[in-house]
Amino acid sequence: MFFQGHRKFCSNSDVVTPAGISAQQIPAVLVAAPRYFKGRGRPTSTRLSSLSRCINDSLLLSSLSSSTDTSPIRSVRYLVLFSIVFRNGDSHSTISSPIEPERFTLHKRYGPVVRLGPAEILFSSLSAQRQIYGGFERTSFYRMFDVYGRQNLFTISSTKDHSRRKKMLHHAYSKTAILNFASSDCIVQRVDDVLNLIEKSTKREVEIYSAMLFYSLDITHFLYGAELATHALRGNKAHQSMLDDQRDPARRKMAWFSTHMKWYVRWLANQTGAVERVLDFLGFYPQRKPFVYTGIREYALKVYYDYKPSAEATIIGRLKSFPELDDLDIASECADHFLAGINTTADTLFFMLWILSRPENKSMQDRLIDELHHSGLRGTPSPKDLSRANIPYFDVVVQETLRLYAPLPASEPRVSSKHTQINNYLVPAHTIISCQPYTLHRNPSIFTNPETFLPERWLSDDPELKRRWWAFSSGGRMCIGEQYCLLWG
Repeated sequence: MFFQGHRKFCSNSDVVTPAGISAQQIPAVLVAAPRYFKGRGRPTSTRLSSLSRCINDSLLLSSLSSSTDTSPIRSVRYLVLFSIVFRNGDSHSTISSPIEPERFTLHKRYGPVVRLGPAEILFSSLSAQRQIYGGFERTSFYRMFDVYGRQNLFTISSTKDHSRRKKMLHHAYSKTAILNFASSDCIVQRVDDVLNLIEKSTKREVEIYSAMLFYSLDITHFLYGAELATHALRGNKAHQSMLDDQRDPARRKMAWFSTHMKWYVRWLANQTGAVERVLDFLGFYPQRKPFVYTGIREYALKVYYDYKPSAEATIIGRLKSFPELDDLDIASECADHFLAGINTTADTLFFMLWILSRPENKSMQDRLIDELHHSGLRGTPSPKDLSRANIPYFDVVVQETLRLYAPLPASEPRVSSKHTQINNYLVPAHTIISCQPYTLHRNPSIFTNPETFLPERWLSDDPELKRRWWAFSSGGRMCIGEQYCLLWG
């Protein structure tokens, strides 16, 4: 439900107005999400956290309504979700349903600039996207993805430090290196494993999402080498069980608590015996143990210490060649690469299979099958075979899947260390700024019928479409594994 914001939010007095825009033209916006607090019938931890959010938001709204708010971004359309709590107006972790569609709706209704909190703004223009991701640093939000207490390529905030770490790995993830790497054969083997898993099923239906998760998990060949690779697709129960915590819907709650109440999560993790059972019975655990990624992180640390140097080219072997990295630095980096490719790859493959299987898209499936049959490809093609083949429709099916079902659709927060101007708005230093792929990929002026799966749109070679495609982010912090993901998928 949308409400016109209190006029005091955007009064003409004491407002620093962006260049060329008057305060009267920018109505404040308050978005309420009362479903986050339903009270009875919910676990105690959820009720308590929901109550905390309501109290915090009441205080937040009270402070925002004050005429003493003279922030330069005060005149930007204002959005408050009842999931914004505790720290700096950072709304990137919620314990309820995804908020990307709600933010997209706000952009449709109020334009390309929306204020999400006292010091947070969301943009949806191409110019803002290029500026924000052209050099601004990451926020502390990403530190929740530190592994073993060490930062890695994904969590390092300093642009300089990130660039140094990226240089260590960039060549290993280049298209040329991947096509000529032994992992190319590994991909063929894993595809065969998926097909064998499906063919051997005694049921008429196959739970395809689990198969895609197992497939994505088995990328460990690329990271650790053949001897230490996982074999979830081949039925290894211990390897398959590493994904149990990821399939638990409660991991969204766990992500929220890991961001905003780290001390609470650490305390819960240390409880055992009768105390743990009582806390679990009362519903104080956001997610039952093992917490999300626990199994994978334990495995990654074990195989790090089991690794033996060999002639086989691996990510861990490459990292060990840099003396400035200690054991936990390398273990954290490898574990992060391990974790990063699982849900993202599995989700994308699942959505692609699902959308092609729908009855209304049978003609697309038929066209894709016909193209592959006439491409000259035989058996299970390798990534190198696919890169050489003339299969334009296959390529655009993948591209359209990543547009409509981006594996990471949420906003990617950045922060500027100094005052800057974005889209004619003066943005103070330390303000959180971001764009989200979900919105950028649904711009109707760029993508006709944006909610429709339409691979043919990419056959036009319209350069504007390619400029707006943002599945792997952009700039120096874009996904280093883009080529590997496309070839692996």
